[in-house]
Amino acid sequence: MVDGLRTNALLGVDETILALGLSEVDYDRVERLINAVSARIERYCRTKFKKRTETIKLTGGTGPILNLGAPLATTDGLVVKIGGVAVTDYTAMSERGELYRDGGWLSYSILSGWGTSINNVEVTAQFGYDPLPDDAKEAALITMRYLFSNEGREGMQSESIGGEYSYTKFLQQWERGGSALLPPEATDLLEDFVRWA
Repeated sequence: MVDGLRTNALLGVDETILALGLSEVDYDRVERLINAVSARIERYCRTKFKKRTETIKLTGGTGPILNLGAPLATTDGLVVKIGGVAVTDYTAMSERGELYRDGGWLSYSILSGWGTSINNVEVTAQFGYDPLPDDAKEAALITMRYLFSNEGREGMQSESIGGEYSYTKFLQQWERGGSALLPPEATDLLEDFVRWA
């Protein structure tokens, strides 16, 4: 059982209840759904939204671009090390979550010379968005609204023709063009945040 909102929650419980106009509310259930929807959105976009300080290890190569996997909230406190040695000859592209370095991201070893090795680049930075993008919060609310309005009917669609013929089928995805995780109205709002690399 989840104990409160996770650190990646895109919405608060009270703002969700107010925005969705919910009355008789199970607060634990709302928290669980906020946590689940926030995780769905991060998984769909392949990025984390909430601002946090983190150290990540990446494998650098000969190319000048190093993809950090999330936008930089700020370059204050940004520390980059290659093979354990701090470097400063790079340019941070904060919104894109990338670092640019003319010489690439290879490390040098006295024993083996220049080369790439697994996790040879260490980056400590503040990742995420500050403040959270309104479109991400709205996508979360759209998804929450769908989950509450279709409670107990997720994945089901029924049709009846003249009372003589009816059928029910299981939907593999949202009704029109969304991902398996989010409704299409939400994915439309998140389009600018999806990281393909």
